[in-house]
Amino acid sequence: MRKKIPMNEKGAKSLILFMLLFIGLYTAWNFEHTLTTSLSPEKNYKLAIKYVTPFSFGEHKIKLLYGPPALFSLNKKSFTTHLDNDGMALNDSNYEIEWVDDNIVKIRLIGFNLTNSETYIINCSTDEITKLLG
Repeated sequence: MRKKIPMNEKGAKSLILFMLLFIGLYTAWNFEHTLTTSLSPEKNYKLAIKYVTPFSFGEHKIKLLYGPPALFSLNKKSFTTHLDNDGMALNDSNYEIEWVDDNIVKIRLIGFNLTNSETYIINCSTDEITKLLG
């Protein structure tokens, strides 16, 4: 018959502290930040760019959300991509938004150098997403 070894109070506190630290770090690096939001010219559509910071150097996970602003929190579409910004925080220099029409938006995501950029055209009414080359 095996004898149970009781965990001492110090060991239990250390385990709880480690678990809280792990959960805190995991939550901090997987938290979604809003980079920007934009309304279409006639205010029929809303675009939001959100991102998750990489653990260290690497790509940011980018989520483009779009839909009618009235029910944006409930009825939005999303598209996920990545942006290499060399681990640096994202700011206003990492994107360009141009509403081509009330339902068509052109988004350029710009990484730490200009060769790391991607351009997308989203038709908010048909959910058509086009990635432009070059």
